[in-house]
Amino acid sequence: MFLEMRGIFILKNLFEVHQALLDDQSEHIVLVLIDGLGYYNLEAYQQEMPFLASHWAEIQPVQTTLPSTTAVAIPSFLLGQPAKQTGFWGYSLNYQQKRVQALNVPGEVGLPFINPVHNLFSQKNLQGYYSYSFGMSKFAKTAFNQILTAGSQFIGHSRSKYPLIAYQEAQAAGVIAGPSLTYVYVGDLDQSAHHNGVGSEKFLTELRKFDQVLEEIVGIKNASVSATSSISTSVTTHAGVRLPAGVANAHNTTYYIIADHGSVNVDLTHQVDIQNYPKLVDAIALMTGEPRLPYLYGNPEQLLSLSQKYLSDDFEILTRDQFISLTDNDSSDTNLENTSAAGDSSDQNDPEISKVRDSSLAKNSPRLSIANGPTANGYQPTANLVGDVVLIPRSTATLVDSKTMLDNAMTLKAVHGANSRTERIVPFLKLSTNC
Repeated sequence: MFLEMRGIFILKNLFEVHQALLDDQSEHIVLVLIDGLGYYNLEAYQQEMPFLASHWAEIQPVQTTLPSTTAVAIPSFLLGQPAKQTGFWGYSLNYQQKRVQALNVPGEVGLPFINPVHNLFSQKNLQGYYSYSFGMSKFAKTAFNQILTAGSQFIGHSRSKYPLIAYQEAQAAGVIAGPSLTYVYVGDLDQSAHHNGVGSEKFLTELRKFDQVLEEIVGIKNASVSATSSISTSVTTHAGVRLPAGVANAHNTTYYIIADHGSVNVDLTHQVDIQNYPKLVDAIALMTGEPRLPYLYGNPEQLLSLSQKYLSDDFEILTRDQFISLTDNDSSDTNLENTSAAGDSSDQNDPEISKVRDSSLAKNSPRLSIANGPTANGYQPTANLVGDVVLIPRSTATLVDSKTMLDNAMTLKAVHGANSRTERIVPFLKLSTNC
């Protein structure tokens, strides 16, 4: 068994990686998405990740979405569509004039603004693949998860179970049939960054764990483990993690390792409290989005004038149309100059969701649905999910609301969502194994 690079593709954004996954005809495809590991975060801490560092020349900088946040990037990636088509515009959204968290909307509520598009799994099913997705069990019934993992067999695990270990256990137990696409979401690093800061010891610990377990999964160290071993038998990796014995690598497996966004440490001197500007507060009917990219709703002219008056030192003030145009052509932004990444776009023309492969996996998977029916052009309008005014920080600024935000939300040590290179550029690595 040996590890090889199967060509270095020059990819520009998440949508091109999505298409590469669709084009890949490997017997087994494993997509590992690590939440919160930006390209420049990885570059700064290569010494903590020797396995990935050994492949640094093969790691491509790829541009993620704007806002640069999980709730936007992962839907755009898995659905193969930009936010203006998916409707996922931020961590918090305007749902019937109320602020709701996109990640926690219950499945029975549904998201009426979601477009009827195929996701990555249902499209691979059409190619004859079985699809699997690994995530925390508590998110299994959310609309966010059901939409994004439709067409796959969702395999939930507890918070205490490391996602890559859950995948390895399922692989060793023979749960994963081939040909297969398997998606493994790893969220621990993002949480560590938020609560402890980029570069903190806990952040570095998560980097080391991911790197070490990923190396074991890919099969560098334990390629000789017997494929017939019982799942009850285990081996101790060099990371000190006990992995079940089993198939260290399936024949013709391609690994896609990518992140959804990077993170920057908070500068509390640039934490702008909206409550310090009562006239602006009075003009805001609703505020959603991210502290690093907030959406303000209200009278557009009034909001624009007051925002420019009070916030222009720390934020670029955009109208809704200006911001949506920026997401169509964001490579022109000066924050991202001198990078090879291009703007968010997709030429994907997805087939009907009803054509999902007729298998037990597909039959038992939830489907995308439009709660209020499509509009004349076939899509629910999503523009109103972007505020009348959008604020993009000029440096490390965040916008907070001391009256409505919880203390733990205002004391996060690292954040993301804005248009800096650290937040917008993510690492992408494709590795293949042959037996």
